[in-house]
Amino acid sequence: MSLSKQKTKPDPHGVRQDSAAKDAGCILIDHLKKVRRALKGAAEDWVDDAECVHRLRVSARKALAAVSLIGEMAPIPHAKWFTGKLKTILKSSGPARDLDVLLSLNLPLSKVARKTVEKILSRERTKSQKPIDELHKKLNQSHRFQKHIRALSKELRQPGNWSDQRLDADACFQALSKVRDEFLEALQVEADQRSLHQIRIALRKFRYALEIAKVADMSPQNLTLKPELVRLQSELGLLQDHVIIRTQMKQTIPLLEEDKHRKMVLKFLALEKNEIQHRVEAIRVWLNSEDSRRLRLGVRDFDILSANTATQKS
Repeated sequence: MSLSKQKTKPDPHGVRQDSAAKDAGCILIDHLKKVRRALKGAAEDWVDDAECVHRLRVSARKALAAVSLIGEMAPIPHAKWFTGKLKTILKSSGPARDLDVLLSLNLPLSKVARKTVEKILSRERTKSQKPIDELHKKLNQSHRFQKHIRALSKELRQPGNWSDQRLDADACFQALSKVRDEFLEALQVEADQRSLHQIRIALRKFRYALEIAKVADMSPQNLTLKPELVRLQSELGLLQDHVIIRTQMKQTIPLLEEDKHRKMVLKFLALEKNEIQHRVEAIRVWLNSEDSRRLRLGVRDFDILSANTATQKS
């Protein structure tokens, strides 16, 4: 199917312009509320719930995507404040999430070495929790985040604020086109480990933007990513997991007292290095393939979407 720019017809689905603006505002507020709840969970439940920080980061990324996409169509009050705080949440929670990933693994070490490494990692995980707790205290316990959400909600409900903004399929097309172009630009670079990470970020932003447009019912068609792009995102995510694992494990070496344990970790790091190189090469081969070339051409025309593809896990 092709998503081409269409002229906005008056009330094509029986939905007035002010209703579309209201829906967009509700979606934005909903994403911000999810961040607030997820931050509370990441601060209070992290000992028993290894996925709570992951949920916080997913909610923050989706909220950023909502602010960005909807902000391309109409000015959002407090957008700068929310954008800054969401980026701070992502930066502050990154180390904790990396350690959660590593602690979830059954490391291929001897029983004694594994327990020693896990003890080191657990200690570092406790330290990495401090920035999250501080943000929870600063934004949630002080009610600052909630106050800004309420202020935003109040301003969006005021007559003449959003009701006269152009929030429709045409405006959505233009906003999605910008995110699409960022993804295409990321695909132009040399496919090394660093650039593949940038492709992953750009693809994830594109996917979230499509999800938001779909929920807002502002997209001309019912669109989700085709399986080829879903698989690419999955492969890039697995590659990043291995990069994180290797980076974090390297940091444990100076903290290991026994030489035999250090040798085990070094052997594991060598295996991870080979795995990373193998994955980078496999993705590079695909990116240079004819299938990839056709897919890129499709991206330019928005012909990379499928109405039947199930929504994938974040």
